[in-house]
Amino acid sequence: IGDGWIWVLFDLGFICLYQSFLLSAMSWPFWGLSTIPTSGLTQIDMGLAFLFASFLCAGTVCDERQWAFQQAKVYFLTLKGKAQQREFLKHQELHVQRAIKDDRIRQDVIRGFCTSGTFEFSRHLNFFCEMMLWWVLYGFYLSGVFNHTEDIALAELWPATGAFLLTLLFQGSTYL
Repeated sequence: IGDGWIWVLFDLGFICLYQSFLLSAMSWPFWGLSTIPTSGLTQIDMGLAFLFASFLCAGTVCDERQWAFQQAKVYFLTLKGKAQQREFLKHQELHVQRAIKDDRIRQDVIRGFCTSGTFEFSRHLNFFCEMMLWWVLYGFYLSGVFNHTEDIALAELWPATGAFLLTLLFQGSTYL
């Protein structure tokens, strides 16, 4: 986009306004759930909690793998001398040190992006997991509504706005 008025408009419209709205909209299921009398956790809630924990763990693993890959890329592409490489390794965590020695990661660095491990299935599995966290939270809202009324109307879709817009944002910026 560069400097100038186009950047200012992008900054104001997308970064300031849209992302602030998006963050607000992502909290709507919590607000909606707080307005519904509930009778405690249900089996559906337990299943959703399991899904949430699964997506959180998977997203964390994917983020850690991506971070280790990026550190290995720094190691392979920018550090020339052995002394620099030894100094770099001293300050890295064990999983990054292992990643640097992994032939698959070396191939990924040459290729320019991760294609092994968790990224064998999708280049952006961490994005998918993050999106699913917000959809699962919307599921908690639906569970509360269904537990209270057993009639989920079209009007109950408004709390999904945050998850839906986040999905559009991710899908628009990178194909999953």
